[in-house]
Amino acid sequence: MRLRSFSEGLLLPRSSRSEPQPFEHVPAPETLFLPLKQHQGAGCRPLLKKEETVQRGQALGQSSETTIQSPVTGQVVEVDKEFRNLYGTLTTSLTITASGEMEQTKQSPAESAIMDRILHCGVIDSGSAQPLLRKLSKSQECGVRTLIINGLDEFFIFGSRAALLVHYPEQTMEGIQILQHILQPEVTYLAVYEQSLPLLREHAAIPDSVSTIPLRAKHPQHKEPLLVSALTGQEYPLESSPLELGIASFSLETASTLARIIQQNQPNTEKPLTVLDPEPEDQRNLIVPLGTPIKHLLQYLGRNSESVAKVIVGGPLTGTALSSLDYPVTKEMDQIHFQKARDQIRFSSEVCIKCGYCVEVCPMRLMPFLLSGYSSTGLVDMAANYDIFTCIECGCCAYVCPVNIPLVQWIQVGKSRLSTHIRNEAV
Repeated sequence: MRLRSFSEGLLLPRSSRSEPQPFEHVPAPETLFLPLKQHQGAGCRPLLKKEETVQRGQALGQSSETTIQSPVTGQVVEVDKEFRNLYGTLTTSLTITASGEMEQTKQSPAESAIMDRILHCGVIDSGSAQPLLRKLSKSQECGVRTLIINGLDEFFIFGSRAALLVHYPEQTMEGIQILQHILQPEVTYLAVYEQSLPLLREHAAIPDSVSTIPLRAKHPQHKEPLLVSALTGQEYPLESSPLELGIASFSLETASTLARIIQQNQPNTEKPLTVLDPEPEDQRNLIVPLGTPIKHLLQYLGRNSESVAKVIVGGPLTGTALSSLDYPVTKEMDQIHFQKARDQIRFSSEVCIKCGYCVEVCPMRLMPFLLSGYSSTGLVDMAANYDIFTCIECGCCAYVCPVNIPLVQWIQVGKSRLSTHIRNEAV
């Protein structure tokens, strides 16, 4: 079978394993931190006050689109109204101490309306961090002809999504069928890396209504615009949405979570993660209670936090560095990378030597050296003329830059300055 992909990009490192690692269940810590904004959009309104008791699965906060549930039974010991979340904005966060008991509040009946369960359990689409209720509602309004299930891990061939396919095959297939039931697409594609296809066929009973498509293990194949193009041959402007083409894309983890909360009637209080352990550098797949501090993960891994120089949430080329090991695991996380000081790459102050390597690898067919150069010198209008907002910030350009210019960071600065200018003009 001919493998589908896109032009340019970076080939992913080959895995020495023949299949993904099974998941390890991380025990809940004594203290958890639950920010009430773990998604795109408005944060949740707190439903509990300081010193109130809480049961596992009970709602801590809710908005019109999503909910945050408690992973443990315990007590609210702090309500922090100035917690800075992963997006850099202030939100309310509840600090909970676990009592050690595992009672669970009575869940809504499994046969209740699916959309009500999605709201009650606060499911988000892990690929986009959008509340699933919002994304499904928009998809129903637009009408979906093609449903894409994104089973591609960022940077890793055998990350948490591949592990869900191999180690929880029935659950993931049930979740895909739930999405099919809601959206009624004409065709459904399950996208996997070529290395996962034989494992999938061995472990999972794939419904006849699902077409499994193997793709080359390239970065950033997991990004929605490139995945849509590889599977359907269609492209769309980034300021629009694939829904305008009748295409809806959801993460495989989202499908797995749907099956767990609807078929198994479970709360949505844990997160599958791929973790790169710094000592030794070993990739592991974990299931972690939401609100678990990053330093607790290090303790679970048996590592000294003092040896960690940087914690990156997200892929190594596109992730966000955290300022503290106290930051908790939240719904929008898929990967966590622990870096030692020796593994860090320092950006230089060297000027661009016009080698063209960044142009050769750019999957969006842009000229990153120009976008970065105009942004760094304040010529953001020129950057706009060269389609700066088309950049998906995949990091391929910075990876191949021989003089280590922070290309992506400068492009982000240019986008921010342009966005501010556009907002000011609209006032």
